Amino acid sequence: MTNKVLVIALAAIIIASGVGVAVLSGAFNTDEDYKISIVDGSGKTIKLKEPLTGIITGNTNVPKACNILGLNDLVKGLSFYSSSSDSSNWDRFSSLFPNAKHMSPEKTLTAEEILPVAEAIIVPVNSMTVSTAQEKSYNEMGITVIRLDCYGDTMRDDMNKLTILFGEKEDTLQNFNNYWNMFDSVKNTVISKVKEVGGLDEMRFLYFYGSMDAFYNQTSESSDLVESIAGKNALREIDNLDLTKISNDAEQLGLYEKIIALDDANPIDYLFIRGSTTTVTTDDAVALFKDSELFKSYSDLSVFDTDKTYMFNSELMSGGLSYMAYVIIAEILGVDTGYNTTEMIEQFNEKYKVDEPTTGIAFHIVVSGSVVTATELSYT
Repeated sequence: MTNKVLVIALAAIIIASGVGVAVLSGAFNTDEDYKISIVDGSGKTIKLKEPLTGIITGNTNVPKACNILGLNDLVKGLSFYSSSSDSSNWDRFSSLFPNAKHMSPEKTLTAEEILPVAEAIIVPVNSMTVSTAQEKSYNEMGITVIRLDCYGDTMRDDMNKLTILFGEKEDTLQNFNNYWNMFDSVKNTVISKVKEVGGLDEMRFLYFYGSMDAFYNQTSESSDLVESIAGKNALREIDNLDLTKISNDAEQLGLYEKIIALDDANPIDYLFIRGSTTTVTTDDAVALFKDSELFKSYSDLSVFDTDKTYMFNSELMSGGLSYMAYVIIAEILGVDTGYNTTEMIEQFNEKYKVDEPTTGIAFHIVVSGSVVTATELSYT
């Protein structure tokens, strides 16, 4: 058999397999053959001949986004990251996705398990996701791997890419617009009220990512969120700060001295801390703080004397409820936004048929020597 005949035979096998999302390159396909094209979070171009008709999702943020977009029936399988949280996550999500199979955790998910269920798998980009070796094995079996985080800095863009991958159907686009119109309405209302109050333009803050023991710098959307409300990230004042990543490790050589020098010259007004998704009680908040470099190495920051330290549940800073971050931060700054955080979560739960907790969203941290206390905050 000649090489040419062999290649044609292999192409025929792939096409006959029914895995329509495999990207075939070379002389057999041109750009005109593909109706859909996106660049995923890893920078890889994904080309599809037809919209996706079913996917397996990895971890929890992708199914959350699919739920908001009303793509529930098209999620054919749910795979979570680790075996320790697999059962609880299945209990949490299974009722939202009636056609979904309970797949093995991402760490052990094989191509053989995926193939009978769906044509593609959508997983996070770098964290809590399938390995590059797994992706290679999936590709070899004709499974398309798409990496989208669907939270934080890329949430809006990633959700838009989901609408494209599923063919930009009218109801999906309407759900996308409804969610982001709600998001923008809250955001714009809060920013308007902050401007009405005035006097917060000169506010300076630090924003610490507790789980990573790092300070968000001005390239992060988390910092942008606070700055869009009021004030400036104090790290902007550090010359030659490494901005290759969105955060700077608290133990980075020389960073402590530079931050303390800033604080000594002009005391920093607020310290915001992003907790984890499990920061839901005052004990959780205290434990995370005491385990951080803030407590171990930065205890001489002036915010600990002025009691201007606040911690948020991570879910509110990057997930479907992240528009509430605008409300909470503005309220911390003393602005009456007119919003009731409990009612906001209850409305979200009713609309999207979920059960997000209405408590444990934010905490006031007070440090007195080696003693750390936390008080839960709510705005009604």
